[in-house]
Amino acid sequence: MWFIYLLLGFTLSSPCLAQSKYAQLSADMLVKIKGHQDIDPDLANLATVSLDTLAKDLTNQDDRKAFWLNLYNTYTQYSLTDIKLLNDYANKRSRFFNDRRFNIAHTSISLKDIEHGMLRHSSISWSQGRLRKLITRSIERKLRIDRPIDYRIHAALNCGAHSCPPITIYIPRIVNEQLEFAMINYMADATQLKQGGEVLILPRVIYWFRGDFGSKRELHNILVRYNVIKEIENPKIKYAPWDWELFTRAFN
Repeated sequence: MWFIYLLLGFTLSSPCLAQSKYAQLSADMLVKIKGHQDIDPDLANLATVSLDTLAKDLTNQDDRKAFWLNLYNTYTQYSLTDIKLLNDYANKRSRFFNDRRFNIAHTSISLKDIEHGMLRHSSISWSQGRLRKLITRSIERKLRIDRPIDYRIHAALNCGAHSCPPITIYIPRIVNEQLEFAMINYMADATQLKQGGEVLILPRVIYWFRGDFGSKRELHNILVRYNVIKEIENPKIKYAPWDWELFTRAFN
């Protein structure tokens, strides 16, 4: 199932879940995308709000984390409704993710900017999370998530491909519980022990952003934490190929 509305027994009508106006807006946009509703007025709202207003509204890390996760998933699904962008996805994937076709606070922004600039604290995308950009834009400095990088975001970002995790609407007050649940389920679904437990197949996203998961020992502890392996186990790690086929059931 590509879309999970909310976790932990909460609903969108529950009071005080979204702690900021724009975190709520990002959640509403994702609901609209699922329901094939128009989000153009919301896009215009985000484009024209001032950066200072947005920064004052998104006052803490949970607000920002929920806001950017929801927007990344919304913008991806929105883009995949455009025939031209669908062609880019199939044939010019770097352009699909790198083009700054959205506007937030009078600043053009891409899916890559959200993932690596906002959620991964201005990381250089090809460095496995080990290098940071020396020069950043004002919107990044004011609205990015603080370090250390939360590796669980990789169980939350949906790029439209078959290998991506399902989409959830993230809410500030419970975003960490939601991310924990997402990580548990993604690790259960996307990992596999083979050869009598001697080889562990991990999702390629962990290889791409290896630095986000820490040292070899830290990655081992993460795998133990999410019941992928036992503490005493130390299998050889391999990474599954990424299936870029578009997950068309997202539009059913």
